[in-house]
Amino acid sequence: SERASATPTPRRRRRRRTTFIHGRLMMDSRLVTLGAAFTSGLLGGSLLTWAMSGRGNAHKEQLPRSGGVDDNDDDGKSSPNLSEKEAIKVASTSSFPEAVVVLGGGRPAKLSDPPAFVKNRCDVAARIYQEARKSGRRVVIVTLSAGSAHTPQLLNEGGRPIWESAASAAYIVKKYGIDPGDIVMETTSYDTIGNAYFARTQICDPMGWRRVWVVTSEFHMPRTQAIFDWIFSCEGPFRHSYAPIRYVSTANVGLTDDALKARKEKEAMSLAKHVEPRARQITTLKGVLLFLTTDHGMYSVKGLKQAPEAVSEELKNSYRAS
Repeated sequence: SERASATPTPRRRRRRRTTFIHGRLMMDSRLVTLGAAFTSGLLGGSLLTWAMSGRGNAHKEQLPRSGGVDDNDDDGKSSPNLSEKEAIKVASTSSFPEAVVVLGGGRPAKLSDPPAFVKNRCDVAARIYQEARKSGRRVVIVTLSAGSAHTPQLLNEGGRPIWESAASAAYIVKKYGIDPGDIVMETTSYDTIGNAYFARTQICDPMGWRRVWVVTSEFHMPRTQAIFDWIFSCEGPFRHSYAPIRYVSTANVGLTDDALKARKEKEAMSLAKHVEPRARQITTLKGVLLFLTTDHGMYSVKGLKQAPEAVSEELKNSYRAS
């Protein structure tokens, strides 16, 4: 009887096989999720993304997933748009942001010297950061953009690019003395869609931040808001949800009347022609990645053969610091 009990019955064999298959499926699903994370852009060109993955728990202490955020604080009923004064006031409350995302906007004159309207964005982001820190909140500033499609890249003495995001970060550190460990640079994107996609896939998703604020100029805000709402609502490999993004508009300083008019016209055209149709059609991060790497002029092989977009000199000059 002892020997008989040790011999697996057909039912036991089926049960063991089911358990084995279930275990394999769980392992395979984890591998698929990991693979999806990588193909969604986590291996893009951001040096900070590499640094995050290499610092382990020590880096988590520097850039925490949550600075005491109550996930139930923001129920989506409050307005997503804030003025500069409102944003600085809210930063000291329990609705403070975990990440303040600052968009680039043009070629810097030198390191720490971005265009005037970008400096204004950085000023507001720094004040939000400072107000939150006064109240004991932990906030990270994220500066965006490698460069622009409309102007050549500024190079340093060694021939390497000075990213727009680097110029913004250097400006903030130099003017406000903010700890460089509280600033993250994104160095892959060349347009606003890329700004949103790489900010999410390279930085915000891996860090697990839920409450994100976006700072940009008034003329740039309608298209920025449409793009970030689209990209941050796309289905992706990470299983955490974002609170409704809040948007902080800054003044349109440093642009001539003609340049501002040209920028607003371009923004409106691009929103209607390029952003809104794609936002309706593409609902996953994989879909966005495929669009960027197969159709977009700045990120696809096909784009290598495309002629640069024809724009006026006034518009071109608006992408350069004076």
